[in-house]
Amino acid sequence: MANLLIISLVLSVFVATALSEPLVCFDCDPLNDGVEQCKYPVTYNARNPFCNPKENHTPLCLSAYIQHKNESLTGTYRGCVYKPLEVGDVCDWLRETNTNRTYKSCHPCNETRCNTVLLYADGTSDAGSVYNMYFLMIINLVIVMIFGNLNN
Repeated sequence: MANLLIISLVLSVFVATALSEPLVCFDCDPLNDGVEQCKYPVTYNARNPFCNPKENHTPLCLSAYIQHKNESLTGTYRGCVYKPLEVGDVCDWLRETNTNRTYKSCHPCNETRCNTVLLYADGTSDAGSVYNMYFLMIINLVIVMIFGNLNN
């Protein structure tokens, strides 16, 4: 029972700390950082600055594959995006307000360094891989909690 209490306390502190810290997103683009670095931001240690809050906006992390009229600017982009409070879907809003580019794929998220989705030129993505990682972490925590109770 004491082990379960300790695990619950540590998890609560972790969640409270994570919720109180500003959002941090991977930040890169194909022109300044290179195609491979932005495609695999964790592997290539892409920048990950804080998303500074803006009044009347919700900060989000974004992974997007953008096709520009200028071909050298086409590729994966990652970073902070600030969604106005009155906007519903940030990707629809970006598509409507940026007419010189086409968003082939667009994946917003709101957890620190969550914008690691692997994107492809045909508009498809490997969005499930991030969620699979979180699912495995939760399963491991449940197993630890169950087996921790068996020893008491």
